[in-house]
Amino acid sequence: MLTPEEYWEQHRRRIAATLSVVVGRKPNSEAYLRTSPYGTIIDARIWFDDDAFLDVHELVIIDGDVPHRVIYSYHLHVDGAFVHRWDRDPKLVGEFVHHVNRPHRNEVTHEPADAISLPDAVACCWAIIDDYRRSQAAKRR
Repeated sequence: MLTPEEYWEQHRRRIAATLSVVVGRKPNSEAYLRTSPYGTIIDARIWFDDDAFLDVHELVIIDGDVPHRVIYSYHLHVDGAFVHRWDRDPKLVGEFVHHVNRPHRNEVTHEPADAISLPDAVACCWAIIDDYRRSQAAKRR
C-alpha cells in the first residue's frame, strides 16, 4: 500500500534526479502533507533558483498503490511575478477540467489543456522561466 509520503518522495526523487532541482534548499520548500475527508493534501514549493519557484498543491487519493490526483494546481512565479499555472479542478471549471492560466496584459487567460504530471510541469518550467526573463530583458532595452 503506497502512502502519501511515499508518493511525494517518488515525485521529489524524479524531479531532483532528472533536472538537478534541489528540493528542500530553502526553509519553506519542504512538502507539507495533511489529511482531509477527501484525501491527502500536498503543499510544496520547488525552487529553480533564488527568484523562481513552483508552488505545488495536490489533493491525492491513493487506491492501493495507485495515486489519483483529484485536484492539482502548479503555480510558477519568476522574479516576483506570476508567470504560468496548470490546474485540474472539475468543480471550478466544468468543461475545462485540465487548464492553464497565463498572464496577458492586465488579465489572466484561461485555456483548456491536457493533464500534466508534476515532473512534466517542472520540465516545462525551465523554458517558461527562460522565455519570461528574455521578454522582460527585451522590455528594458
